[in-house]
Amino acid sequence: MSETNNIINRLEATGYMTKASYTHEQLLDELKGFEKASLQEVYRTSYSDCLRTYDLISHFRDMASQYALCDTGVYGRLIWSLQHLSKEISSLVNGARGERSMRRSLGWLTCEHEILLNVELESEGERCEYDAIVLTPSGIDIVESKYLGHDAVIDKDGVLSRFLRTFRQPHRPALRCGYPSSSVTSR
Repeated sequence: MSETNNIINRLEATGYMTKASYTHEQLLDELKGFEKASLQEVYRTSYSDCLRTYDLISHFRDMASQYALCDTGVYGRLIWSLQHLSKEISSLVNGARGERSMRRSLGWLTCEHEILLNVELESEGERCEYDAIVLTPSGIDIVESKYLGHDAVIDKDGVLSRFLRTFRQPHRPALRCGYPSSSVTSR
């Protein structure tokens, strides 16, 4: 048990995840820092910057199998927590990717405009965060960005429809995964 406490103390000493609240950017930096510190702790002699949380999960699964620990509560909580960490980092990375794409798209506005990014407002105890507020002579628009990882269309009623990605193969028309090629036209 003392080795476990030593590991916990070394991870706490890194200084990651010590504040009560973070911006998304700060949270991503902190989680990536914690991920790196955890990987360095586990892979002391073979650490590489290309290692990620899923490598930790794989390592702990192998160790749990080797020592017959797969059915223990501690192992289950560890794997769940590492999977949660991995999903949280992925979500924040994709969110940042969506916001960068949105900022580039807003740069194409041709009218006079002012863009306020990452606006946090509070009213009557309710806190709201907006990815962008666009001020133009004709009005105020609130923009929420999402990184979907695939094609999407918003129809005239404001309904978001998702499509599978379009892939192009050399010397062939565009194919939409999961659809027969006859139902998709080349661009």
